[in-house]
Amino acid sequence: MKKFIKCFIVLILCLVSFVGFIGCKSSEDNILSIYMPDGAPALSMSKIMYEQENFGFETANYSVVSASNISNYILQKTADVAIIPVNMASKLLASGEYKVVATATNGNIFVAGNKDIVNLSDLKGEVVGVIGQGNVPDLNFRYLLSEAGIQYEIGETAIDGKVVIRYYSEASNLLPMLKNEVLNFGLLPEPAVSKLLSLNNKFNIELDIQKLWQGGSYPQAVVVVRNTLCNNSKFIDNLCLKMQENESWVIENPAIAIDAINAHYTEGVVPSLSNTLSSKTIERCNIKIRKTTSEEINRITDYLSAIKTIESSAVGNNFDNIFWEF
Repeated sequence: MKKFIKCFIVLILCLVSFVGFIGCKSSEDNILSIYMPDGAPALSMSKIMYEQENFGFETANYSVVSASNISNYILQKTADVAIIPVNMASKLLASGEYKVVATATNGNIFVAGNKDIVNLSDLKGEVVGVIGQGNVPDLNFRYLLSEAGIQYEIGETAIDGKVVIRYYSEASNLLPMLKNEVLNFGLLPEPAVSKLLSLNNKFNIELDIQKLWQGGSYPQAVVVVRNTLCNNSKFIDNLCLKMQENESWVIENPAIAIDAINAHYTEGVVPSLSNTLSSKTIERCNIKIRKTTSEEINRITDYLSAIKTIESSAVGNNFDNIFWEF
C-alpha cells in the first residue's frame, strides 16, 4: 500500500511538472507564433528565420507583415512574440498580456531629398512625405521641428516659412511619390531610404535624424513577449541571445537575410527590402538588441515622455509597468 501511495505521489508530481512546463508555452498545440513588420524589424530576426529556430517548441511560425497591420496581432492576441514600435507598446501593453523584453532597433530614420539642405530650417517652404502618422518617425520629426522652433502644418501644399507634413501609411505608398518627384523630400527609415536612392539617383540622404537626437540614438522598435512566456526565463534569455547573434550576421550576410525574409512575407505585403541590399544599408538600420535592464527601461521611458509632449494620444498613460526587467 505504501509503495502504491509513493508511486501515486510521483505520478502526480510528474503531471504537475508537465502542466507547468506547458504553461510556459503559448498555445495548446505547442506552436510559437512570431510577427514582425517588414524592414529593419524583420532584418533583426533574419538569422533566426534562416535557421528555422523553434526555441524548443514543436513549430515556430514566423510572419513578416505590413507595418500598418502589426498592432492587430497584439490586439487579437495572435502573437506570442512580436516586434512593434515603442510608442505602440506603451499603448497596447497596459493590460499586462505582453511585456517588453528588449529594444531591437535604435533609430534608423533619415530625410532624403533631391535638393541639397544643411539643417531642418532648410525644409521651410517644402512638403515632406512622412510615413506612419503618430508613430516614431513622425513623432521624432515633429519633436525636432518643435525643439528648433520651426512651425509645421499637416497638408499637401507648400507654405512659405513652414514645413508641411504629408502623411502616408507606409513606405511602399510614399516611395512612388518620391521616385516620380511629386515630392522633393521624404522622411523614411532604412532600408526604405536606400531603396529610394536606387530608384532615383537624384535623391540623397540629406539629414540623419539620429544625429539630431540627443544621445545619438533612441529606442525605435521593441520586442514584446506574451506574459506567460516571460515566466520561462530560459526562453527569454535564448530569444535575446539569438537576436544578438543576428546583429553582425545580418550585416555579413545580406543576401541570405533577404531570402529568409522573402520566405515569410504574409499575403498582400509589398516588400520594402531590395534584393541588392548592402551591408552599409543594414548598418544604418541600427539593429542592436538591448535587454530591458533598469538602464534600458529608463532610456525607453525618457524617450516616451519626450515624444508624448508632441502628441499625448500617441503614447500610453501608464507605461511604467509594461516591462520585463532583467
